[in-house]
Amino acid sequence: MLKKVAVFLLLISFARADLGSLKTEISVHKDYKDLNQSGWETKIQYRAVHVKYDEDLQRAIDGYVRKIPLIREQITQHIIEGDTWHAGKRKLDLDRLLDKLACCLEEQTLRKDGSVTRTPHHTDYFIDYVNGSDGNTGLSIAQHWKTITQYTTTTVRSAGDRAFLRANTTWAQGTEAVDITFDEDGTIDAYIELIGADSVTNDPWSDSSDVKPIIDFEDGSFQCTFLSDDYWKLTLLDIRQSADGSGLVQVNVSRIIVFVDCVFRDNASATVEGLRIIGSSVVKVSGCSFSDTDGAAIQISAGSSCSITNNTIIDAGSIVGATIGLDALSGGMIDIIDSTIAVTNAFDTASVKATSNGRIRMRNVTFGTETYSIATDGRVFSEDNDATFEEHIRKFAVGDIERDTGTVRGGGADSSAKITPNSGCGPNDPIILGDRFSGFSRIWAANGSYTATVYVRVGTAWDSALTSSEVYMTTSELDNAGNATRVERTSTETINNAGSWTALTTSITPARTGWIYFWVYLAEFEDATEHIFVDIKPTVI
Repeated sequence: MLKKVAVFLLLISFARADLGSLKTEISVHKDYKDLNQSGWETKIQYRAVHVKYDEDLQRAIDGYVRKIPLIREQITQHIIEGDTWHAGKRKLDLDRLLDKLACCLEEQTLRKDGSVTRTPHHTDYFIDYVNGSDGNTGLSIAQHWKTITQYTTTTVRSAGDRAFLRANTTWAQGTEAVDITFDEDGTIDAYIELIGADSVTNDPWSDSSDVKPIIDFEDGSFQCTFLSDDYWKLTLLDIRQSADGSGLVQVNVSRIIVFVDCVFRDNASATVEGLRIIGSSVVKVSGCSFSDTDGAAIQISAGSSCSITNNTIIDAGSIVGATIGLDALSGGMIDIIDSTIAVTNAFDTASVKATSNGRIRMRNVTFGTETYSIATDGRVFSEDNDATFEEHIRKFAVGDIERDTGTVRGGGADSSAKITPNSGCGPNDPIILGDRFSGFSRIWAANGSYTATVYVRVGTAWDSALTSSEVYMTTSELDNAGNATRVERTSTETINNAGSWTALTTSITPARTGWIYFWVYLAEFEDATEHIFVDIKPTVI
């Protein structure tokens, strides 16, 4: 029965994915079809639609038309999975967005007909959980609101809106028993912001306090959730204690969500991530801290991208701990720069995990405990690893590649690439020096005939000498003077097993001037002590 309902809702989602069909749905809805102007005015005031500029009304309408079908699809998926809890929460979101859309459409009609005169404004809002009331206007500290959701969820937001949360104050979101959801979008020129007050930059209450406002889900199954929401910025917030299986903070199918100097901590289950990112682009984390998230501190998937900068601290914590620091899967990509991982407390499973085409790039990241879990085409690159200059490492599911200055070839580069395979490495899944598009090095050459060379040697002798099918170089050259097609050539030399450098060569005949690309493949594993070195200065002569 649940699946039949889910299919019905999915059909509704597809049928009502445009403004015209949504207008028709609203016109026959029991909550709107018999409303007079006075009834509409009450709803419009409740949603704060009357203070919006015309262009903000239209932007909100466009956003609701985009988001309503997505929420319906999520409801469908939750029902199919038997997750009635999250299906119920998304149903509340759906009803609210339909109501906001109805109010914005009616406000447009009233203005067009000349039935109302408005004084629109963008403004700052003030929120104080202890002393505020959602019956206030929220426009001053004398009229501050009580709940965060009055700002993020109940009323309609516009690009440029800001809300200040009083410092040293705790919002009991578990008691409120609702998610903090974000319905509207900012723009590329103006975020919608949620800002914790502090003693220096923003202190409208004159508290002189630097204790971050606390958003406490009190171990309840609630969270902060972005769904198809763009250009939001959260600053100086302490977000904690969720038991929601979708994460303490979830960013889903959203763009340009920014967290600055925020704290993510103290979750109630190993299935709860600190920050969960799905199908979203350009999530920015700056100067934040993660601890005791129980599940992964940050998990990213479905082609999402996230940048982490400015001394962000990612630690397991000492109360409930955490399973993983950074977890990239299903094409998720993380860039982390000038930050720390597991400096004080180690993670249960791994400091860094990359699976299913997940990618993590690190620069000048300091570790206390450095552990990795990499599988199914996951990849990690660490530049200046563990804050050590020129300590560069690449990690794959089939082994590691790292910069080595202890074994170099005379006349070659000042460092080598040390390639260490693991038991997953073999003919069908070799470890490759060089990205798959343009190799590890390239040389510009005119058309003609040349010998391309890369030098390779073993570290210590392998049990069996490496053959030309176990270690080999490939090169790529332009092979047609009239177009840009390429041909790849493969070396045939056998590696010397005594530890001297072996020249791997190909005879190349580029048909036109262009780049010659180089790769080295290692397709053999014997034991964990064995490796090879590659001189990263190839030649074309």
